[in-house]
Amino acid sequence: MTSSHKPSTDGVCIEEVQTVFPARNTTDEMYLAFTSSLQRIRDADNGVLLLATCSDSSSLHPEVLKRFEENIPLELPTLPHRLALLHYLTSSSHPTPLNLHPIAERSQAFRLADLAELCDSALRHAFSRQGDGYGSSVTLVQEDFDAAFGAVEIKASEGGRYEGAKVEVVRWADVGGHAKAKTLLKESVVWSFKNIDAFKRLGIAPSKGVLLHGPPGTGKTLLAKAVATESGANFMPISIPELIKGEVGESEKAITRTFTLARRTSPTIIFIDELEALFSRHENMGDAGKKLFSMLVVEIDALEAGSGVVLLCATNYPGLVEKALLRPGRIDRLISIPPPTHRDRLSILQTLTKRLTLAPDVDLAVLARRMKGATGADLKEVVRRASLAAIAREGFQNKPVVQMADFQAKEVRAYGGGGVAS
Repeated sequence: MTSSHKPSTDGVCIEEVQTVFPARNTTDEMYLAFTSSLQRIRDADNGVLLLATCSDSSSLHPEVLKRFEENIPLELPTLPHRLALLHYLTSSSHPTPLNLHPIAERSQAFRLADLAELCDSALRHAFSRQGDGYGSSVTLVQEDFDAAFGAVEIKASEGGRYEGAKVEVVRWADVGGHAKAKTLLKESVVWSFKNIDAFKRLGIAPSKGVLLHGPPGTGKTLLAKAVATESGANFMPISIPELIKGEVGESEKAITRTFTLARRTSPTIIFIDELEALFSRHENMGDAGKKLFSMLVVEIDALEAGSGVVLLCATNYPGLVEKALLRPGRIDRLISIPPPTHRDRLSILQTLTKRLTLAPDVDLAVLARRMKGATGADLKEVVRRASLAAIAREGFQNKPVVQMADFQAKEVRAYGGGGVAS
């Protein structure tokens, strides 16, 4: 960098500055060269502006980061932002009368570059569908975006740091049964995002944390995805390997980064599955586990009412979770997800088979009664195996008709998920 004493409005931009000055292995020579050049620019007072881009500020040398007076985070676009970007991207060249709101919902965790690629892919499909050249006029339809979603891969985050998750769109109607759990989740999570002003007028604070507990396979994760879709919130699933780090202090930093990112991209649901594996009873935690627990408690307590962040957790064994997490003001809403009743099993079967062609002899009520004790995961597997039995009988040429006999096939009966006795 060289400086000039003539007044200027020039700017210098360093892209991906962390590749030049990484957090580790930045040599003293490189750092001194940078600081001396920056000081010459400041001393010249000629209006030159230094800009830099960085995909992850934690990967930038901390001393270099301090040299920048402003740190502006550009986070994942929320649902309203994605909708506005889609309107801009589609109206600039090929307007569409299509309702873009479902597409914005479906494009969760997409960045601007991902949305631009999605629209370009939809446009290419539209030209191919219409059969005209690229210079002709074309109208985008739902079919074009459906094809584009299958062709677009969202960009991975730099350095493996969580930036968002592409989550399947799950509606309440896609979750069979669990009527009471759905109502409680609407009150605990969806209302806190969509009716925060009402909470303020009443002088009450919405729940910061919700725990779904019940046997394996009862649909806890599916309900969590449905909550994210129905509330329009970003969904941030956190796995154990993302929080357990080998270096001292890195696990606590991972907790802090998670909550910081969640606040910036709010409304956000942080989802932690198998909570008992991370935060069991205090006497069973090791030193690393206790430090991680303390940092989680600090971050939960720091969440303000109306922050737009909800911690949603799931566990198969609620009795093993540290009780200090489950007190009021932290994870204070516990929602039981029990094994489905006969009515729930019938509702789940109806949901799972709504896209199948069923023969007249298929009686879902009878199947629901025969599968007493089966979970949602068991029912899903039975329907899958019955469909495979129908395909084996009729082949792939036409859409097979699933018969009652397919639910009683040997392969289905052999599945130990509750049994489909005849």
